[in-house]
Amino acid sequence: MKIARRAPEVPVTHECDVLVAGGGPSGFAAAVTAARNGAKVIILERGASFGGMWTLGLVSPYFDAWNKQYGLNKDIMDILKGRNAWGGLWDIAFDNNQMVMALDEIAMEAGVTPLFLTYAEEAIVENGKVKGIIYAGKGGSGAILANVVIDCTGDGDIAASAGAKFEFGRPGDALTQPMTMMFKIGGVKDDYPRDDIIGWYREITKHNDEKAMLEKIPYDFPAIIKLPRSGEALIQWTHVKRHSGIDTNELSNAVVEGRKQVRYALELLKSAKDVLGDVYLLEL
Repeated sequence: MKIARRAPEVPVTHECDVLVAGGGPSGFAAAVTAARNGAKVIILERGASFGGMWTLGLVSPYFDAWNKQYGLNKDIMDILKGRNAWGGLWDIAFDNNQMVMALDEIAMEAGVTPLFLTYAEEAIVENGKVKGIIYAGKGGSGAILANVVIDCTGDGDIAASAGAKFEFGRPGDALTQPMTMMFKIGGVKDDYPRDDIIGWYREITKHNDEKAMLEKIPYDFPAIIKLPRSGEALIQWTHVKRHSGIDTNELSNAVVEGRKQVRYALELLKSAKDVLGDVYLLEL
């Protein structure tokens, strides 16, 4: 069954020099760099903040800090260091909420126009060239025209929409890397070694049947990522297998499975209390 859309045409709501789809690290960098060089820039972001996996996905540490301490990277790090929001694991982890604030400030200072909570839906293609994007937002659908469109959606959504060839997953069964739902805990002991990413897990396996654990969380080399604020850390552990990242139903099921694994992980963490502390869930 198919249903015709009520409005086959959408209004052109904006025009710009550079239109970026996706406000994660790559999209943020593209937008800010273009704006700093004089371009009129609009960035579409389906979440409510810049940063993508840094902020919405709780992914840390900041690996580029090792060999790219200049330019925009340095600008971000300088702000975080000045707010005691930098440190933790390998001295390159960061506070995700302070990262949100820092990215806002940098983008606004550069003159970037963000459209948050807005989904980049479809490429506008004329004579084989991408001329803009049709988006969906709270106020309905609209079109943005641009001289340059940059796809930073993470999945190549706009490129695929424009007709670009792509491959998904490995040959044969299209399986991809398992998904991980990061989560933040509080109550971590200050004397738990900052750079010991695995000791807590080994303590858990002393008190639990690892084979049974792996049936519920199929991953045996998780990590704790201590954060700058005392007592806080990220846990990189959950593994959601055999779910497609480009299918709405499978993504929804993956989210539910990820939270289910987090609940089980929190129960297991109790058995590492003597080593890790009386930890509790802060954020996921």
